[in-house]
Amino acid sequence: MQSDSARTKITAEFALERETKGALRYQEVDDKGQPVETVWAKIGTLYVRKTAFQRGVEPPNRLRVTIEARG
Repeated sequence: MQSDSARTKITAEFALERETKGALRYQEVDDKGQPVETVWAKIGTLYVRKTAFQRGVEPPNRLRVTIEARG
């Protein structure tokens, strides 16, 4: 069993930047919704396949992504 100190969580907010042929491109943003400079970004740019979202429904304008590292 791992202790809590062995786990790392990274959470970042993203705003829809643009649509590509097969994916949606999200840009990491701060608490005010402003783009985060690359040097300060935790993750940066995130591409999500269009097929990840329900067909016929508008994709979300904002995402919150949490990465949990173990080990």
